[in-house]
Amino acid sequence: MIWKKLFRRKVFVSLLVIGCVAFGIWYYQLSNRHKAIVKTKLLHTFRIIDHDWEIDERESMLSLESPDLLVDNIYHSMDGPQAILNLNLNEGGTKVQWITGFKAEVFKDGTQTHNNDFLCHTNIDYYDAIHYKNLNLPKRINTQYPRLGTLSNGINELNFPPGFGFPVAVDDAFIIASRTLNLNIENAFFKVKHHITLKTENGDTPLKPLQPKGLVLMLPYDLDNPYKSKKNDP
Repeated sequence: MIWKKLFRRKVFVSLLVIGCVAFGIWYYQLSNRHKAIVKTKLLHTFRIIDHDWEIDERESMLSLESPDLLVDNIYHSMDGPQAILNLNLNEGGTKVQWITGFKAEVFKDGTQTHNNDFLCHTNIDYYDAIHYKNLNLPKRINTQYPRLGTLSNGINELNFPPGFGFPVAVDDAFIIASRTLNLNIENAFFKVKHHITLKTENGDTPLKPLQPKGLVLMLPYDLDNPYKSKKNDP
């Protein structure tokens, strides 16, 4: 019986070593972006770092704090670790509410000051099937990409003009996705958190509803002379 237990233990250890080696080879071949995805998933799954969102709903404001995101490399645009939240708003409400603005900030662990260098972008999307169905506007479903807005290290706050707002239907659903950036700090090894704030108004406030529209820009481009512009822009 003893030798059988030893044999099983050796088989288990051998399989574990082979699995770790195979995982290491697979992980090493990944792009920087996909390494960040795998790394963040493992760190959150095994609770090595803070893994959950914090949601604080107050009058005229909804504050979101992301899980910890580990910055341990140079991360260019779209490469860094990110956190995603499926967010339900106006649950059980009886009337439309409003979003009048939103803001994204990134705080390095141990600091209380927003560092613009670590914000790649924050996307705020809505489920248009739920949104327009609950607003009784079914013909607008799938007519365009359902993005309320994108914040970045260039513009990390957006406020709608006074008197306007984005309508939040009863039991509306949103996706918040915030990604980290690190262009300059080599040999980095620290955590950051993303703080996203949604400014809101209750349904009794008479605002004009806004509908997001996508804007596509096309510039003249010469395939044979790609560096020669046809426009003399300053």
